[in-house]
Amino acid sequence: CAYAALAVLWRMTLQMECNTSFIQELHHPEKYQLGEAIHEYLWEHHQQPLSMQHLAEIFHRDSSALMHLYQEVYHTSIHETLRLMRLSHACKLLQEDTLSISQVARSCGFTSSSYLIQSFHKAYQITPLQYRKQMQRKR
Repeated sequence: CAYAALAVLWRMTLQMECNTSFIQELHHPEKYQLGEAIHEYLWEHHQQPLSMQHLAEIFHRDSSALMHLYQEVYHTSIHETLRLMRLSHACKLLQEDTLSISQVARSCGFTSSSYLIQSFHKAYQITPLQYRKQMQRKR
């Protein structure tokens, strides 16, 4: 689970590097630097509630322009990246048996435990609780 989410993030990074032509990057380095800054900000703040309005204020850009730029650089949306980052974090927390599913959801930045469960099941075809039980059996 955690490895799958990290693999997706790694592929996104590689995809950005491979699909970005050197000439484009030379002509628009500020675009790629801004894309990297957004990605880094998402990674550092994925546990917090984040809105496009907040990101627009942080990066002094219109929210639709930010979404378009990020999509162009990373070939995925800001929302999808944030969801994958949160799921990766949830996988780590679920391997420990100390937090409830609601606590895991809050700790990872999900708005509710039901949204965590829905996102987790969509991504991994298993519920967070089932994942936790599988991890416990592997110990």
